[in-house]
Amino acid sequence: MKEYIYFKESGDPEITVALAGINRLDWMAVQEDASVEYCYTIMANSRFDVLPVVNKKGDLIGYYTTAVWGKYVQNQMGYFEIEQQDRLYFLTHIHDAIKKFAKTSRKFFFLDNQSDIVGLITIGNLNCKHMYVY
Repeated sequence: MKEYIYFKESGDPEITVALAGINRLDWMAVQEDASVEYCYTIMANSRFDVLPVVNKKGDLIGYYTTAVWGKYVQNQMGYFEIEQQDRLYFLTHIHDAIKKFAKTSRKFFFLDNQSDIVGLITIGNLNCKHMYVY
């Protein structure tokens, strides 16, 4: 994945969502046939509010998310397919992403390269060292 380099430190003062987020090669995902109970256990134990779901080929097909951010209740999490409003270009400047978080009241975006999903950013990722410097 050629986009992988953008998820690492560059020494450049320009901070992209890729640098603050997590890339697809490093995130935890579940297979599409995983039970809701299994997904809940992963989310609660790891404190994930978003859990990507992949098919047998490894293609991202959807995600589980909590109904209330930070509250892990099994019957209050849902499965959703990824839609256009769930996506953000992976080289978007962090300033623009923060504005989009605020305008949309969203807590996460899947990062894409205009065709494939290559990462994920959540409001929790805004606590990274790059943001402290920014």
